[in-house]
Amino acid sequence: AAMLVEETGSILSETAGDCARHINQSAQQMDTMLIDLLAFSRISQQRMELTSVNLKPVVASVLADLRGTIHEGHARVEWPGPWPDVLAHEPMLTQVLCHLMSNALKFITTDRPPVVRLWAEERPEMIRMWVEDNGIGIAPSHQQQIFLPFNRLSGEVYPGTGIGLAIVQKGVERMGGRVGVVSEVGRGSLFWFELRKARPNRITRKSE
Repeated sequence: AAMLVEETGSILSETAGDCARHINQSAQQMDTMLIDLLAFSRISQQRMELTSVNLKPVVASVLADLRGTIHEGHARVEWPGPWPDVLAHEPMLTQVLCHLMSNALKFITTDRPPVVRLWAEERPEMIRMWVEDNGIGIAPSHQQQIFLPFNRLSGEVYPGTGIGLAIVQKGVERMGGRVGVVSEVGRGSLFWFELRKARPNRITRKSE
């Protein structure tokens, strides 16, 4: 379909061209959804060895991967330390944070420049990490629904498959933690997840 649009777009009728573009867009959307579904399935099944992971290099890696998006959106990202160690599966932790950061950079308003702030908070047995944005916010009645697969509250405006936050929740749960959100429409969102503190000489375990 993409080749059809590219090579013959100039000679197609307006109706035929619209149909070809629609086929192309739908196929790309389906491909993205299948990739996300496979990722969600792998999270549910793969074995995870939990080890001591420092949050700072994980945050730095995610911000480096999203450098282009941050630049294009003229966003400001703040990530003050200190960054403690958590008991986690590093690839999964990176994926969780990447989804939360991507959402913070996507669900923005047009009346103010996007600002995202990340920080960690020590609790008695856990480390809670926060991802705060100044975007569109989420109504209280929808804040539990957003973690369900295929739930897209603003799908007509913002692209996506509706699986990202389901991956976040499943990934955090597989690492022995929990996730949540504090938000208000028009005033941004604060997503958080908690993981256990990593202690010296602590025995790692495998998550079945």
